[in-house]
Order: sequence, then structure tokens, then C-alpha cells
Amino acid sequence: NALRIRVIRPNVKEDLDNAFSEFEKPPYKIAAFFHEVVMMNYGALVMAPDFLGYAYKLCKAHDVPTVADEIQSCLWYPESFLFKRYGLFPSIVIVGKGFSGGEFAASRVLTTEEYDLLPQFGALVTNGQEELASLSYLITSEWVKENTSAVCEIGQYYEKNINDLVKRFPSLLTGASGIGHLMGLRFRDIETGKRFAEAMVERGFDISVQSYKAVCPPVALTKLPLIVDEPVVDYLIKNIHDVLSNID
Repeated sequence: NALRIRVIRPNVKEDLDNAFSEFEKPPYKIAAFFHEVVMMNYGALVMAPDFLGYAYKLCKAHDVPTVADEIQSCLWYPESFLFKRYGLFPSIVIVGKGFSGGEFAASRVLTTEEYDLLPQFGALVTNGQEELASLSYLITSEWVKENTSAVCEIGQYYEKNINDLVKRFPSLLTGASGIGHLMGLRFRDIETGKRFAEAMVERGFDISVQSYKAVCPPVALTKLPLIVDEPVVDYLIKNIHDVLSNID
């Protein structure tokens, strides 16, 4: 009973109120509030800005640390991190595969000065500090700075095209979710989603449908490389369109 994890339903402020009412009093103390911004492992569900803003106000009022999990969402946006777009100031930020484009495994836990309490020796690693991964972090950060407008434009272009597909195939799709380069197509049933993913894989696209979570909608997840341009997006959209047409 030393530690309890309280699940908060996405974008449900009532759950936040109930959790703080129940646990932010003796003999309990809320240790931290963990969250993603785009839940890619939950159908690319996007956290509403007003929900996260409300959560952060509660946390600030009760001295509760905030932890932004941007393992998947970091570095696909002009702001580098989505919490910046939301105007949030987390105590701790977790970054990972998105930062290095998925090429090198290098997770990092970034903290504010207030929470940087780990002894120096405890912060070391024993595998040479992961030079290649660290270098890829620096290169990616610099690339985003130099190509901010292009990253923003391509993200918006891809998101618009994905939403247009939803309008084009209402018999197969119920909606789209995600932000920019990170998007998901939500299917009416899991079997159709699986057929779509299998057909896309046959065409050389690494796309999968989440089918292992009972409460998660059947969503085909897509994550574009940071350096794609419009012709690449057009090529992907054309293939998605063709596969959906064949199924329809």
C-alpha cells in the first residue's frame, strides 16, 4: 500500500477533481501527475489543451510535480515539444525514440532545476554515454530549428489529407486523430482495419492497427519521418486512398 496508481480517463476533468479530493489529504499525498499529449498507444488520442491546463493548475495549487511523457511526440513539431504548444511547464519531461527519429535507442529524463536532485554519479551510464544517440539528438534539434516552417507546413498538409480521406470513405472510417506527422485513421471495425494494414504493408508501408487493447478503437497508426516533403506525403496518401478504395 506504499504506492497507488490512480487512472484518469483522458480529457475527463471530473476524474482529476475526484483524484485530488480523495488523495490530496492525509494520510495520502499525490506524488506526481503523468500524462502524454498524443496517446499513440491509445489510438492517437489527443489530450485537450483545456484538460491539461486544468490538470496543471490543480498540480500547482497542491505542489504536485507534473511529468510530460513525450517519448513518441517530441521533435515532430516546430516547438520540438508539444507541451510548449500547450503552454505547459512540466516539472519533468521524458523523451525517447521520437527525438532521434527512431534510429537510436536513447531515452532521457529532463528535469527543472528544482527536481535535479540525482547525485552526479547516479546520473552516469556505463555504455560510453551513447555518443551516436546523443549526436542524433543534437542533429535533429538543429534540423528542426533550421526548418521550422517546413515542419509545420508538412504536418498541417498531412493532417488535412488524412481528414479528407475520412470524408471520402465514411463507410470505412469514423474519424482521424493525432497532430501533424502523428496521425491515426479510425476504422468502423477491427477486421477492416486489419485488412487495410496488411495491404499497406504489402505495398511497403510500416503501418499497424492496434488490436490488442479491448477498450481502444481500431486505429491505424502512422508516423511520418521528420524530413518528408509534399511528394512523399502525396505518394503515401495515394496508396492509402487506393487501398481504401479496393476495400470499399
